[in-house]
Amino acid sequence: MAVNKAEPNIFDIYQANIKALSGLHPELARRVEAYRFKGAYRAVVTDEKQPVINLELPGTNTYYYRPEDPLGDVYRQLQSQPRKNNLLAVMMGFGLGYQVSVFLQHFAAAQHTRFLAVIEQDMELFKTALYLNNLAPLFMTKGVVFFVGLDGEELYLALRRYLEENQKFILLRTMKPVYYLTPFLGLQKDYYLRAANILWEAGAHQMMHYGDSPQDSLIGVKNMLDNLDVIIDSPGINLLYDKFKNRPAVIVATGPSLNKNKHLLKGLENRALMISVDASLKVLMEMGVRPHMVTSLERVPAVRKLIDGFRTEEVRDVYLAACPVICQEVYAAYPGPKIIVYRNFDHFRWIEIERGILDTGPSSANMAFKVAEALGCNPIILLGQDLAFGADGLSHAAGTPYGTQQEPVENRSDLLAVPGNNGQLVLTTPTWYRFLKYFEQDIANYSGECLNCTEGGARIAGTKVMPLQDAVDRYMREQFDPAGIICAATAGFQQNAAADRARVRAIIADTRRAMQNVVDECSKGLDAVAEYAAILHQVIQESNAGGPENTAVKAEDGSDQSAAAGGLSPEQMAAAGAGAESHQTGATKILLGEINAPGDKSMTSGTADESFQTGAEKAAPGRGTAPAWPESAERDALARIAAEILKHKETCITAHPSFQLFFTHIFQSFMIRFEMEMCAVSEKYASEQAAKAEMLLRQAEWFTAARDLAMACVEMLRNI
Repeated sequence: MAVNKAEPNIFDIYQANIKALSGLHPELARRVEAYRFKGAYRAVVTDEKQPVINLELPGTNTYYYRPEDPLGDVYRQLQSQPRKNNLLAVMMGFGLGYQVSVFLQHFAAAQHTRFLAVIEQDMELFKTALYLNNLAPLFMTKGVVFFVGLDGEELYLALRRYLEENQKFILLRTMKPVYYLTPFLGLQKDYYLRAANILWEAGAHQMMHYGDSPQDSLIGVKNMLDNLDVIIDSPGINLLYDKFKNRPAVIVATGPSLNKNKHLLKGLENRALMISVDASLKVLMEMGVRPHMVTSLERVPAVRKLIDGFRTEEVRDVYLAACPVICQEVYAAYPGPKIIVYRNFDHFRWIEIERGILDTGPSSANMAFKVAEALGCNPIILLGQDLAFGADGLSHAAGTPYGTQQEPVENRSDLLAVPGNNGQLVLTTPTWYRFLKYFEQDIANYSGECLNCTEGGARIAGTKVMPLQDAVDRYMREQFDPAGIICAATAGFQQNAAADRARVRAIIADTRRAMQNVVDECSKGLDAVAEYAAILHQVIQESNAGGPENTAVKAEDGSDQSAAAGGLSPEQMAAAGAGAESHQTGATKILLGEINAPGDKSMTSGTADESFQTGAEKAAPGRGTAPAWPESAERDALARIAAEILKHKETCITAHPSFQLFFTHIFQSFMIRFEMEMCAVSEKYASEQAAKAEMLLRQAEWFTAARDLAMACVEMLRNI
């Protein structure tokens, strides 16, 4: 854009926009200010009847907006993308802001949109818009977030944080794209395809963070209870916080590349804190290398084979830094000293024995990174962290207890090709890829330097790739005594075993009674659902008779915004016609599945509280809040039925703190999926009453799952 400083109004507009942007989006404002123009666009007026600024890509005769009636074209395109209960809207492309403004003014309320995420590839385009239009109202609108000039790992991390804030991921099944089909979008097709896939990936990984099975969580809690004696009698990782400030740490994993450089570890025991994952311990010990700590967090008995068979004198100063969800027999099999490392689960707070909580990822190597960070280590050096198959198809290094081909590559149909440290693509599994993304997230939040000395494997964004010998020469020249530091710090452990045991016994007894109350309350809830089931089914049947799929959703002007199937696929969206005449619509579902409507607030665990507000008015009902009911006897009857059923759910959740501290971790994977499904119910019906009736009927699923898990907890606590 050619900017003439003789036109002070342009700069006044820009400064006002930057000031507004700095309020809710200070980091983006900083990046905009730091960006230098390249003169890529020319501002023009293409319709004399409508003096609205358009953009031309110089030398192409290509305009961002349709030359004739650009604002009307934006409106018509958004109108042609019918959405129902698009609670979490995603707009691909910002342009000059017209499509965002039109959506918020005319369509957001009708679609019950609570949050709008705007993804724009081009910082040049975004900054140009700040000079040309008054965008301050957009930037001051709560619930609208802008992702500008981000790609790859930066975009992934930003979207993960966005979905995690206020548990927006609960709304993933209500998420649909909104877009203006511009020739620019077609030119940037590859970027917006990647952005759509990154958004899908970020949502999927955020869901995985909360587990996928209440039974797995129950096993972890049972293991913790079985390990209470070890917890009480052992020091915690909190005694070691910052004890290795600016000392190097080497984390040794068991990727196949470890065969290439493990010999260099010999003699480094007094030049770096050496942390082995559990599967690497025997590999190192057989070489005569004694790591200082061993991390472990898997709940399964198979872990025992990784750490058993040692004599006490062999591991007298090799600390098992495990999360006490590991099996009791794993602790029993290890004769060396132990350090307790809690993961960020509420049930570790529930037992009221402080040992230190780390926000660790799902693998023992992810855990080792967070341990090294908590201890103040810098740099952190990764070794054998392939997270990919070797060129020869091996999955693990030689000498690992379960062999070098634990994941035979020829037997997998779900492999992913990802960039490798050698510049070539390498094959990984979905599980390894998840570990990799956790590394990238943790490294992005780490204030020190992370070196990847894995000579092969998948590239981990944020690391500096370096041969191990170079890292030794540069960072591990000074000698110190890691074992002595650990010993001195843990010597300060003050044990109060009798008091701890008495307190835990009282907590267990109190929680057992609370869990029995949950069982009883859920039974009452099931009775209430059964009592009103006939009425609720009748409401649904009457709605179906009127045509459940013909929901009329009106835009501000009364035009039809009915919920058609699903919007364009990422491919259709990003490739949208080369010309501004394109008006494609389609029925392919995008991103995370079918997009649906919210449940009633009283039927969900509503968490998000940053839904956008324009001025003093909320643009849409809060998450979990159904649109206003018509004044009718049916509405009043359903409200009374809802109160009778949902009071039992409310009692379960709020009557005793143990529901949150003890039970929620066990129940959360079910709860999250259930609430997501409740958000989806309204998509099926023309009638809000019918949607509410189904949601009330389906509370039986919640009561049944909660009752059965609470019964299992009562029995488990009785046997402690």
